Amino acid sequence: MFEQSLKELLEKQKQQGLQQGLEQGLQQGTLKKAQEAVLEARFGELPQELAERVQLVEEVERLDELIVAAACCRSIREFA
Repeated sequence: MFEQSLKELLEKQKQQGLQQGLEQGLQQGTLKKAQEAVLEARFGELPQELAERVQLVEEVERLDELIVAAACCRSIREFA
């Protein structure tokens, strides 16, 4: 009985962890796309190196900051 309850609890926690990971990944992907869209709308196609650097950013807070920077910068060089 205890062993079965422990297994169920561990499985539930595993599922919750997977769900949280999926949600965070989706949020990161959405923010990266939004930031790229802002930059491309303002300055045209992004240099490959810059696009690759953006893809390496994983922290949601940093991605939020980059979206604001993309909207406020005067040039792609200023953003980079």
